[in-house]
Formats: sequence, C-alpha cells, structure tokens
Amino acid sequence: GDGSAEALGTCAEAPSPAAMGIVKLAKLIEEEAPDAVRPVTLQDYHDRVVALDASVAIYQFRTAMPQMINRHGQNISSLQGLFFRTLHLLEKGLKPLFVFEGKPPKLKQLVLAKRAALSGPRRGTAGSDVPASPPRRDSETLLTLLGVPYIQAPAEAEATCAALVKSGHAWCAATEDMDALPFGAMRLLRHLGVRKRKKKKRDGDNKR
Repeated sequence: GDGSAEALGTCAEAPSPAAMGIVKLAKLIEEEAPDAVRPVTLQDYHDRVVALDASVAIYQFRTAMPQMINRHGQNISSLQGLFFRTLHLLEKGLKPLFVFEGKPPKLKQLVLAKRAALSGPRRGTAGSDVPASPPRRDSETLLTLLGVPYIQAPAEAEATCAALVKSGHAWCAATEDMDALPFGAMRLLRHLGVRKRKKKKRDGDNKR
C-alpha cells in the first residue's frame, strides 16, 4: 500500500470474533465521548511499539482474504495476510509486537464451545471446505524470520495488549476487541489497514 491516506480504525461498530465484553461499547464512546475518537495515520505511529492482537488479525485474514492454497492443500491466506500486514507496518516505521491468545478463562471457554457448536466445523474461508491455515507455530515462525517479536498471553490477548500499554512497553493496543479499553488500555487502534477515513478510539491520556 501507498499509505499516504491510511489511518487505523473506523468509529463504526465492527463485528469481532472475540466480542464478549461490554455490548456496543464503541457506539457508547462515540455518542458520549466523541472527543475520545480521532482520525490517525500510520505515520502517526512511526517508531512506536504497537501491541497487536494476533488471533483477531489472523481470523480476519483467514475469513476475508482470497484463498491461497499450498502444495499440501491447506489454505494459507492467514499467513499471506500476516506477512504483508507486518511488512507494511515495518515499512511505515512501526514496531509491531504480536500477542497470541493464551488459555481463555473458564467462562469464555463455555461461550467459545457454544459458539463452535452453533457455527459447525471451522473452514478455511467462508463457504469453503479447504482445511484451515497451518497452526499458530507457522505464524510464529514467519514472525521470527521477519525479526518481529511476539509473546503468548497467559489468557486473553486483548488483556495482555492492554497491560503492555499500561506498563509502557507498548504505545497502543491494536485489536477489534473493545475489551482492551476496560482492561486498561489508554490507546486503542481499530480496523488496522482499512484504507479509508478511520478513527482511533482512546481512553485516557491525550498526549501524542
């Protein structure tokens, strides 16, 4: 991408595979605290560490991108998406730090199990019987080859992203999961990579 007009998140409510927290929190912030949402560009985050929720990003790549099938018959769209997304962030001077999901809390495990039962077998992409992308270790190998750090969260990735921001190890959290805000993230980026007018949701510190 050229990146000249890119920003990092729309203020509209967007579906998320992990949206289990406060219902319509994005809409509430937009209506009650409009000044907490502002447009940003990738250039605004030059030389900043961005903690990315890897599970949400990979889910998006797997379901939204055209299929890319490897010689083993696996859909590796998520790896392709991860490669180009990461490369683009690096080219723009960002310092991505990917956070992989750990073991979910018991309550969330029940919700995930119920969701899986309702949705049926997981597929490579919507409407396709191609096997899902290779396991997470392939994503980790790719990031290692790119020289990009990653960690595994003890539980929910968005909580660890928030903790990294609170502790000063990252400038902001990048995830579609609004739960990062109640977990304590002062800065939250949404819809990373969408090329249109976008906005950033923030909670707290107003300094750049």
